Amino acid sequence: MTEEESTCFAVAHEVLARLDAEETRYAESTSEAAWQLAWQHANVLCQIDAQQRASDAARRYTLRDEAMADNVAWTLDSHPSGTKAVLWAHNGHVTRDTRGLFDPAIITTGQRLAARYGNELVVVGFAFGWGAFQARIPQGRDDSPPPLGEFTVKAMPPDTLDGAVATARDCPAFILDLRSLDDGLAEWFGQPRLTREAGSVVLREQDMWTQIVPAARYDALAFVAETTRARPTPTGERPKR
Repeated sequence: MTEEESTCFAVAHEVLARLDAEETRYAESTSEAAWQLAWQHANVLCQIDAQQRASDAARRYTLRDEAMADNVAWTLDSHPSGTKAVLWAHNGHVTRDTRGLFDPAIITTGQRLAARYGNELVVVGFAFGWGAFQARIPQGRDDSPPPLGEFTVKAMPPDTLDGAVATARDCPAFILDLRSLDDGLAEWFGQPRLTREAGSVVLREQDMWTQIVPAARYDALAFVAETTRARPTPTGERPKR
């Protein structure tokens, strides 16, 4: 962490402490909603600070997922009762079951939201048959971070999750409800299956393969037969603001 970042986060903690101490006065001079929004903005910066200071990857992952779940709950609590939300995140973050993650001791966003919202939460996992996607691909040198590029994969074997779903029906895209399967399919999806999961950085296709229990992870599975790379900006990077 740079000195500039450290100073920024220190100020964020001071602001959050002051907002807590002066809640009544600040809310009366503006509004309760304005105080809550200011508090949440400062809180998010403190969440990032805690994540960056974590001692190892598993701890950073857990802190990130805890923060994402807390922020979803804060957003819903800030809206009228009955408000619904859609959260888009990697399979590994929304999962109800941590088998297949690099550390099964991690507590995911999906697990935290499930504990809070029960059956109101519907977790949809994603899988695809073949095609291309955009990822950061190391180039054999010290890139921080590696450049964005196109990564292409072929169809997986038919005994894997992605391969079996790809051959199950002639449909380019569909969602399969894993909660309402017949006995045979329920048993198949309730067993460990190889699947392909890519994060932001990809080196080799073999690194993407992991074993999960689909029905334990998700309530539904969204499948796309063929994918294409996201359209990059002219530089391949996000435009600076």
